[in-house]
Amino acid sequence: MKNRAIKSVCIMAITCILASCSGSTQPPITTTTITTIPPAPTSTTAAISSPTQSEDPVSPPPDTAASSDAPPTTGSVLEAPTEKGKIPVPLAEFFHPSSNWLEGRYDVADQQNISGIKSVVSKCYSADPVRLELRLANHFEKLSFSVGQANDSNSSDQVLVVRVTGNNKQIEVHPIAFNSHQEFNIPVTDVNAATIEMYLDDSVSNCGGSVGAVIYDIYRQ
Repeated sequence: MKNRAIKSVCIMAITCILASCSGSTQPPITTTTITTIPPAPTSTTAAISSPTQSEDPVSPPPDTAASSDAPPTTGSVLEAPTEKGKIPVPLAEFFHPSSNWLEGRYDVADQQNISGIKSVVSKCYSADPVRLELRLANHFEKLSFSVGQANDSNSSDQVLVVRVTGNNKQIEVHPIAFNSHQEFNIPVTDVNAATIEMYLDDSVSNCGGSVGAVIYDIYRQ
């Protein structure tokens, strides 16, 4: 009995020793948490986020309303506007003009390509002039026009005489040599029939031949 008890004690001791060896725990595993800290913003990031300012001031847009009032530029020179109250007189406005009168563009002295009416004058007698009559019906105060010999006239040594009458009374008369022109400003208040008569000056020693008489810039006012 005693030996059996000793044996049991030894077995228990051995069992405890084995149990303590097999039950020994391994050291715990330590877990390390790594926290990533975002980098602080650099000066480059700050520069990108802020708007770029120009040192030069920005000019305001032009005032379109003001610029629209400026006259347009063109490549050609515009004709001067007709003076207020002046009415152009074409050939058709004259009273029964003869077929000798023609409308066109002519050269007179130093003036080129002027718009006017033309007739050939070849007689040296004032009794049989080339005539134009305009009926004004007493409604106007002034009749203005210019006269000259056309540069392509057959004769260049003649003097053209222009005589203006109102209601059959002489108002003005002028001689016009070749390579010159004459302006007329005729008062026509209370005038109904205004007449322009043209003939060659018979005081010229060699009066004769023919000239092209051109009347242009004809206005009533």
